[in-house]
Amino acid sequence: MKSRLHSAGGSRRAAPLAIALGLAAATTLGPAGPASAVTVLDLPASQLRITLGRTLAEHAFLTIEAMRTGLAEGDDFSAAAAALEDNTSELVGAIESIYGADAADAFADLWRAHIGYIVDYTRAVADDDEAAQARAVDLLKQYSEDLADLLSGANPKLSREAVLHLLEDHVAQLEQVAAFAQDDYATAYPAVRETYAHMFDIADGLATAIIDQFPAEFTGRAEAFGPTVDLALAMDRLLGEHALLAILSTRAGLSSAPDLDAAVAALDDNSTALAIVVASIYGADAGEQFADLWQSHIGHYLDYVDATREGDGAAQDAATAKLAQYRRDFSAWLARANPALSASALEGLLTSHTTHLLEQVDQFAADDFEAAYATTREAYAHMSTIGGALVSAIAAQFPDRFPDTATAPAPTSETERPPTGALMALLALGVVTGLASIRLLAHARLSRGSST
Repeated sequence: MKSRLHSAGGSRRAAPLAIALGLAAATTLGPAGPASAVTVLDLPASQLRITLGRTLAEHAFLTIEAMRTGLAEGDDFSAAAAALEDNTSELVGAIESIYGADAADAFADLWRAHIGYIVDYTRAVADDDEAAQARAVDLLKQYSEDLADLLSGANPKLSREAVLHLLEDHVAQLEQVAAFAQDDYATAYPAVRETYAHMFDIADGLATAIIDQFPAEFTGRAEAFGPTVDLALAMDRLLGEHALLAILSTRAGLSSAPDLDAAVAALDDNSTALAIVVASIYGADAGEQFADLWQSHIGHYLDYVDATREGDGAAQDAATAKLAQYRRDFSAWLARANPALSASALEGLLTSHTTHLLEQVDQFAADDFEAAYATTREAYAHMSTIGGALVSAIAAQFPDRFPDTATAPAPTSETERPPTGALMALLALGVVTGLASIRLLAHARLSRGSST
């Protein structure tokens, strides 16, 4: 399969940043079903914070996927790189819709350059080409220096030192991901989770700088860092991570790979974190009930993976039927816990979630890696829809705990484009992820060399 890393590439879903900054109304799941309402989650500052978090976290995951598959010389490497390019294309399209073609071109050149260097280095590691590794390292180091200088001049809220500090923190985490190269999966998978979560911290730093630099454009700063948006980000992070870890478990399970136990353990840790969030709102008993229901669907899903590996159609059908029952039971439980939720609407959202999971199992099993990564991205995006609906209902149910949830006025469509300094703030992740990834892979290479 030919990599589309350096092509413009089409996208199967709308650019998330464009949607967010266009202030699309949140979906609510009331007794009558889905409805549109403008809430505190839709304020410009809130949408900037939420969308930066989920989009940059996806970028980090896909970057790790490209590195991981490249180190293992997997057949799905080019598909992982193509998915990473699709993420970039969405960001570029979003930038153009907000800042114009010139700013989008500048963004595209810088962003694709750092991704290209990462992938070039990954291929060099897989090919044991030390000269190519050195070239990629030199290019990315120079790129990071130039971009750090640009950022410090473009946005007075982002200093060169602050960018480099973010880089150091991220490098320390990503170096642990290099445990994949030594088959140390008990270390690698927790590091993947930590790196993914840290992207939301980086996004918060960038969002704060942009909001503070352009307060007239990104209104609602207090609400954006209030309890409702905090809950929305927690749900976004954990539900999105659930989808990604479930998909990692798919690939390990289909081939009975040695990292299967570690992948499932990471998925279980994510489930525990979700149960803690539920318990913090509805109490310990509800948290336990949630955990039982949630774990049941993971078990049925893994049964489907096992049945697919063994070519057992009857077992696949049985697992699919159990997932359908789970959707009914879980939707009914959520609707009983929160009268603002509709069981039938929830069941529809959960059907999409389980369908995504089963589709990518079949696609990976058929070696249709391009389709599998496209479904992976759709599954990840869909979890934010589920999370947003749940958070809106929770906020409506507990207004005393979420005092900033009163419906906000619909924002005007006549907003002035922020200067390109805001765009430059978005590029900080290019420094952080790019050089961190190179140092990660160099560390892995050195570790392997010292053990021989």
